[in-house]
Amino acid sequence: IDKSPPSRKVLKLYKDRSRAETSLITQLCTGHVGLNSPLYRIKVVDSPLCTKCGVPESADHYMFLCRRYVVERRDLRSSLKPRTPFTLSTLLSHPNISSTLTYFKNTKRFPLYFT
Repeated sequence: IDKSPPSRKVLKLYKDRSRAETSLITQLCTGHVGLNSPLYRIKVVDSPLCTKCGVPESADHYMFLCRRYVVERRDLRSSLKPRTPFTLSTLLSHPNISSTLTYFKNTKRFPLYFT
């Protein structure tokens, strides 16, 4: 267990976020999120594949590649400042986290987090 307090950067990221939002951000950062690939590893689902694309449904696939979320991804990109790198670490950073959470809500992939 890491006994050091969270960094200011982490505290800023989680400030004014709901418990559900902070949980989802943490899960995506660690790769232990409720997508088929991670769930398959712990035998919660029968297949690691995306039901739309037929490839492993990982965080990268969900955020950047899945054909099911083309419109939502376009909206996410347009909400970012020009020339912002479109990477997972950038999307999970403080200035972009609100746009990323909107993407999560709009995809409806994690409905229990946004009731």
